Amino acid sequence: MTYSFAREKSKLNHREKMYYTGGVLLLLYSILIYTYPSIHMLQKNYMKERVNAEIGRMLEEQNRLRLEYELIITNEEMEVIARRYGLSEPREGQIIYVKKER
Repeated sequence: MTYSFAREKSKLNHREKMYYTGGVLLLLYSILIYTYPSIHMLQKNYMKERVNAEIGRMLEEQNRLRLEYELIITNEEMEVIARRYGLSEPREGQIIYVKKER
């Protein structure tokens, strides 16, 4: 059986196989090096968005807890806190009562 020229040409010797493999590996490494910064930045942006969302949820929870705390404390506790921050009793005529309508 005789091989045609194209058939013999398609056979690669050991050195050509090594060059081919090295070229493919170099190409894959180049693609990895080229795309890594973009992928890394994308991951950082997703992480930043998650952290910002968590901060938002924590601020909402803080506001809810602050409101709950203000509703729980008694009038006497409020007076103690007000005196601690330098507030004084209102004088006569400074108090206005508002009737709540339903």
